[in-house]
Amino acid sequence: MLDDLAKPNCPICKGTGLHRVDAERNTYDRCVCVVEALKKRRTDQMLQEAGLGQESETMTFETFQISYTAQREFLSRTQAWIEHPLGTLIFCGGNGCGKTHLARSSLNAWLASGRSGGLINLPYFFGRVRASYAQEEPPDLMATTANAELLVIDELGAEYHGRTDWAKAAVYELINFRYASGYPTIITTNLGSRNGRADRTTLEKDLNRLYSLDYSNAVTSRLLDRGKTEILFFNGIPDYRLLGLTEASP
Repeated sequence: MLDDLAKPNCPICKGTGLHRVDAERNTYDRCVCVVEALKKRRTDQMLQEAGLGQESETMTFETFQISYTAQREFLSRTQAWIEHPLGTLIFCGGNGCGKTHLARSSLNAWLASGRSGGLINLPYFFGRVRASYAQEEPPDLMATTANAELLVIDELGAEYHGRTDWAKAAVYELINFRYASGYPTIITTNLGSRNGRADRTTLEKDLNRLYSLDYSNAVTSRLLDRGKTEILFFNGIPDYRLLGLTEASP
């Protein structure tokens, strides 16, 4: 019911969930407060399907620990991108260098501004999608995710350990839809990283190796489009977990 989603103190609909759009014809439409509530519901669903706990809410730009000069630059460039997101932002590097923290911080900043979005951890999310097929009326998790106003894709490449054609096709459909629609996307990945160093050439090779068998180089072409993609290579930052630290350590 609309009145369940409407804000009781909404100055437009007075808690009814509807506002008149044509007085002469006496026609109504959903109030903006209901539209925003529906966006939040979709976001909450996506966060739940992604398997995120409450700890993700504490990942903000303010709690991002800067121990190295490069991290300050990554933070600055990410904050600038989220203010005016265009195309795709890729965080590329090894484990424990702060990629996921910055990605989730970006999403939290985006949501705090009143906009909608969500995050998926690809290995976990694809497992949930496949499990949903056993339901009598499976939810269309892929469509909900693909249409997110902002989507954070965590651990691109990790879903491919099973070497399934289904996972490869799903990645292509998700990337292609968002690319064609112009929706902003943030991606974290370990692809392109060797011995603590990541670079564009290695990233391109890894993407082609994982995703080009059936779709030529379509995934690589879309993700590495120089006109629509910004890539941050998290180099020179050791794995905080191996150092016995936490991301919020002083």
